[in-house]
Amino acid sequence: MPARGTLSLCLGVLAATAILAAGAIVARLPVFSILARGWVVLPFTGVFALLAWVEGNPHRAVSLLSKSWLSAVAVVLLMASTPLERLLAGLEKLGVPPLLVSVVQFVWRYLHVSIAQLDRMRIARAARGGERKFVFATSTVAVLFASSAARAERVHWALLSRGGESHFPLLDPLRIDRLDYALLASALLAAALLVVSGGLR
Repeated sequence: MPARGTLSLCLGVLAATAILAAGAIVARLPVFSILARGWVVLPFTGVFALLAWVEGNPHRAVSLLSKSWLSAVAVVLLMASTPLERLLAGLEKLGVPPLLVSVVQFVWRYLHVSIAQLDRMRIARAARGGERKFVFATSTVAVLFASSAARAERVHWALLSRGGESHFPLLDPLRIDRLDYALLASALLAAALLVVSGGLR
């Protein structure tokens, strides 16, 4: 591995890690816990990194591991610090089509409806003396989807009867303060330095 490539890679990883750690501190989250949860993706990308290492390209192997870990940490930090409704509102502010945002929002909400319905089916089965182990079968999945669809339709009509819309407004509007601008500026500066120096390539 060339010395310049090693140095650029180390600087890139350190800069990106520092930005993610700063984001965790601003969000009042445990830094080391957030950074540690990114290792969950390494068993998957480790296979491709091992292949790259065997092919005689250790720089690419280390870069693949680093980028996958940093991406996982960024996702964990985003999901831990931002509720879904605020995340979707932010995406809509950034220009994502409102229809796509509404679809994601409704899929997320009705996913919980299906999970709750599955839990009700499991409790009903246990109450009737069924087996404790809930085995999935074709009939079970069919009943689950039918009952979930019926329940989701009732939720939808209840929403419309109360004057609801496909768009869910936020009680606390989005706002950007100085700390957000400082974190964004530092992230853009670090990204520019990474591009110029060739880090994480």
